[in-house]
Amino acid sequence: MQTHPASTSLGKDGLFRGSLTATVLALLACLSTHVLGILGVAGAVAWFTTLEHALLVAVPAFAALTVYAVLRHRRCRHPAQ
Repeated sequence: MQTHPASTSLGKDGLFRGSLTATVLALLACLSTHVLGILGVAGAVAWFTTLEHALLVAVPAFAALTVYAVLRHRRCRHPAQ
């Protein structure tokens, strides 16, 4: 397992940035279906609904990956004595 120096900030951790970006993008894609439905764009809603079913599984997975990245970062900054 790769160790990070104590001065490394969480914002510079590639795993954290990637998983947080994926979580936000997947969540926005899920919410866009509802926004399009409110706006009355029926064809786009039908297409996005199939995408939303796949993303409903991906959002918790990406969120778990983000939590893992935060916990890994904290563990590397404060190693067990």
